[in-house]
Amino acid sequence: MFNSLKRVIQAGYKSFSRNIGLSLATVFIMILVLILLTFLFLLRPTADILIQGFEEKIDISVYFKEYVLGEDVLSIKESIKENPDIKEIEYISKEQALDAFEQRHKDNPVIMESLKEIGFNPFVASLSIKATEIDKYEQIAEYLEASPYATLIDNIDFFERRTVIETVASLNESIKSTLFIFIFILGMIGFLVGFNTIKMGIYSLTEEIKVMKLVGASNWFVRGPFLIQGIIVGGIAALAALLITLLLSYGFDTRVQFFIPEISIFNLFTNNFWSIVLLQFGAGIGLGIFSSIIAIRKYLEV
Repeated sequence: MFNSLKRVIQAGYKSFSRNIGLSLATVFIMILVLILLTFLFLLRPTADILIQGFEEKIDISVYFKEYVLGEDVLSIKESIKENPDIKEIEYISKEQALDAFEQRHKDNPVIMESLKEIGFNPFVASLSIKATEIDKYEQIAEYLEASPYATLIDNIDFFERRTVIETVASLNESIKSTLFIFIFILGMIGFLVGFNTIKMGIYSLTEEIKVMKLVGASNWFVRGPFLIQGIIVGGIAALAALLITLLLSYGFDTRVQFFIPEISIFNLFTNNFWSIVLLQFGAGIGLGIFSSIIAIRKYLEV
């Protein structure tokens, strides 16, 4: 049994080296497929970081009517913070709102002069609310509108910010769908390349296969080398792709951080190293074996 397996492995290596030009071309294309697949894999946590950054900057503000006292707003805050959809809630007094406005427009003399002309603080107390998930803001707005405090509320700016919130939410879904489509396309490319390589190998060994069958070779002994060839192609491509993606992630890291400081491609690679190893070798060898099996069933008559 061991000797038989050894001969099959040797025959598979000979099949790989005999058509070395086609085999290397297949390895090269498979490397490209695996590199792209790996960076698509890394794109997901990268996109999550970006989306999370957008979500952290999103909130809704609840503005109360001018006669509502700060103590009452604080009491309302304590009452509604138990809502499971609310992640964080911050009270902003009239004075804090005025200070923030003055800091924001301190370099604009026209606005500052207009504020002085008014002669009083025109701002009202408010609550800044962050939701646990981006799709919870509408529910929070509806909850506040139906609450006993609705008569004290002057405005909830969710409706002004609805477009931005919905855009960020849809962006997250679009990224998921796009990743799935690209992974499917890359998988098909890898399969077709491996399939055609085994197909050409079968055609080039047609006479040898006939002789092997005449002398009593088993179906496993005839088919095995082509499976081994698929494994060799996938394994070499996976190993090369792993080294290349490691170097690329290190090389591009500083360039990416120049534009997006909170993202480190190299750290993402190292933090997900074993998942990437499993992905590349699983995808590479899996595509090699699967395409070999389909090609053998279709073109190898034994």
